[in-house]
Amino acid sequence: MIKKTDGKSKDELERAASHVLYELNMLCDAIELYNKNMTDEKLKNCFFVTLCVHARSVINFISPSHWNGLTVRPDDILAKHFLEESEIKLLEFELTELSKTEPLIKNPLFWDRINKGIVHLSYKRLEEASLEISFFFVMPLKKHLEKFFSFQPLGFSQDARNACLERMELISSSLKSGAISYSGNSSYTGA
Repeated sequence: MIKKTDGKSKDELERAASHVLYELNMLCDAIELYNKNMTDEKLKNCFFVTLCVHARSVINFISPSHWNGLTVRPDDILAKHFLEESEIKLLEFELTELSKTEPLIKNPLFWDRINKGIVHLSYKRLEEASLEISFFFVMPLKKHLEKFFSFQPLGFSQDARNACLERMELISSSLKSGAISYSGNSSYTGA
């Protein structure tokens, strides 16, 4: 079941899967904590940056690399490493089809906002009245992960896959009730 040309051992992929699950859990934690601490400006900023870092990491894992324009490094853990060649082609096809109705992840503006949310020292950021990022990327990301998990990739137990998707569903449902977004024009200066 493992794509042999990547030279990854079963043990290496199982350990890598635990890191992917960590990133998914941290993303969910950051969204939940951001929502709980909306009145504390310092915590809000910390959770927002954390959210951006983990969102970018998870989306880079699941997305075909040409979608976000980032360079794939030889040591990057990617969804395709856990699949056979035929499954990779099918996954990329399905994600491309899904992006026609769930375009957020493929949207360059989304990536620009995520990256600006992490890198605050930017002249472009000065030009923008507000740096808003909608958290509605959670549901498209969940759908992308469902496609990946449907191949039963090595290292991702059924329980872990279900728990991850259920948690993302709960978060997405809570976001639908009141769209939350972050405005980068924070009064917090570190004082």
